[in-house]
Parts: sequence; structure tokens; C-alpha cells
Amino acid sequence: MDRGLSNGLVLVMVFDVLSAAQSVWLGRLLQGVAVEHSLLAIFSLVAGFFLLITLYRRDPWPTLTVRNALLFVGLNVGTLATWLFLYQSLQFIEPAMTAAVLYGVNPIATLLLGLLLAGSLQGLTKGRVLVGMATLASMWLVAHTVLQGNSSLGTQQGDSGPYGLAMAVLTGCAMASVNLISKRIYEQGYQLHQLMSMRFFLLILVCVFHANGFEQSVRDNGEAFLMIAVLGNIVPLYFLQKGISRSEPSHVAYVLLLTPILVFAFQLFDHRLHLSPYSILAILVVLGFAVLGLKTEQNATRNS
Repeated sequence: MDRGLSNGLVLVMVFDVLSAAQSVWLGRLLQGVAVEHSLLAIFSLVAGFFLLITLYRRDPWPTLTVRNALLFVGLNVGTLATWLFLYQSLQFIEPAMTAAVLYGVNPIATLLLGLLLAGSLQGLTKGRVLVGMATLASMWLVAHTVLQGNSSLGTQQGDSGPYGLAMAVLTGCAMASVNLISKRIYEQGYQLHQLMSMRFFLLILVCVFHANGFEQSVRDNGEAFLMIAVLGNIVPLYFLQKGISRSEPSHVAYVLLLTPILVFAFQLFDHRLHLSPYSILAILVVLGFAVLGLKTEQNATRNS
């Protein structure tokens, strides 16, 4: 692995740590705050920050072609889906399980979307197929743990468990699309801060239509929104986007699989959750396939 790629993956690991801490905090916050209110407050701050950076730096923008415009539309749609599905999932299932599912699905979705965009199945090697099947099997273990009431949240009422798991799966797919589209945007010559300043328009617009009672949510949770915006989004998203710009999307997807074990470590400080050996087992299985998957991707890249 060359130095630039290695540095890129280290940056993604920094994102893992900060994102894990954010997931646990959000899991607590979202029990009493509307998802749309949290998204609107947090990402208005995030978008405003990167817009100010873009205006301050005044870097030249690449020519806006139809292709580039479509890439930014796709980025906005993927960003809306990622965060909306993630926040929904965190309302209903254990944060570490949300992370295990979405980051487990992410590498498979990244591979399939990448092959779809390339218009060829040549990259679908036997090793990748086997790792993908094993990862899906590990997702079944996570789902079984949640649905049987053996996770750190215990037994849940109604359809909250299946719904939370479904939202986590959709989050992983949406995140894969964002990573791939981001890589294409960088290849067109755009800077990180330019991409980030153009990423959240659709998310904010959709949340504005659900802003009834938003002022009260800000008064009650303003400090939490600010901390999550800065430490849970601005800083880690910067590292993630920087890592994506220096790494292969498939490598990024597998390094992101380290996040669930970090989330589990942070959630030990959450009084809502109890220590569950079933959760630990499910997360470690996912983590094991993460390591196997990263090695498979490295071999595939080296041989291509």
C-alpha cells in the first residue's frame, strides 16, 4: 500500500472514532427530539461553516458541466438519505448494532454500485463474492441479536427492531453512493470544502418543511446541537472526505467497518444500555469480516 493510500485510511480511522462517539450521543438525544429538528439544526451549522470556508478561500471552481451538476444532485440525494435513515435507525435500535449493519452493508453496496457505474462485472472476483456472502451472514447474526431482544437495549415493542434494522441497511447503501459520488467529484477537480458547501441543500430544504416546534427544540438542545455539529460532523466529515480523496472507495468501506466496535466502547457510558455479550459477539464477527474484506480488496487492487 502506497503512502498516500495509507495516510488516507488513517484519516478515515479518525472519522471512525469521532463518528462512534457521535452515534452514542445521538442515540440518547433522539429519544426526545424530532429527527427533522436535529437534522435541520445540526446541518444548517455544518453547511454554514463550509460555505464560509469556501467564500474565504475563493478557490476557482471547475467548469459546471451537465455531468458535474448531476453528480452534485446525486450527492445531495445520497446525503439526505444517509442522515435521515441513520437518525431513524438510532431512534429504535442500539447504536453499535446500527453501526454494525450499516457498515457491514456498505462494502457490498460500494462494490455493486462501483461495478454498475463501470458497466462491467469483471471486478466481481470469487474472493469478493465469498467475502460479500460472509458479510451478509454476519448481518443475519446482528439482526437475530436485535430481534430476539439480546442486544444492549433488550426486548423492544412492536416493529421498532425490524424498522431500525431496515433503516440501518438503507443507510449503508446511501453512504456507499455518497462515497462513490464524492470520489467522482474530486476527480473533476473540486476541492473538499467546495464539495462540502454544496452537499446539504436538499437535506436542509426537506427538514424545513417539518420545522414546526423547531424553536423549542433549539432552546432545549442548542448546546448539544452545536457540539454534535462541530465534533460529530464538521471535524470527522473533513477527515472522511480527505480520506476518500486519497483512497479507493472499497478500501474506505472496509476501514469504516471498524466503527461498530468503537461505538460499542463509547455506549458503555450510556446509562440506557446494558452490557450484552450477544452484541459483542455480533460486532466481533462483523469486524472479522472487515479485516478479511480489506485484505481481499488490497489483493484485488494489486492484481488489477
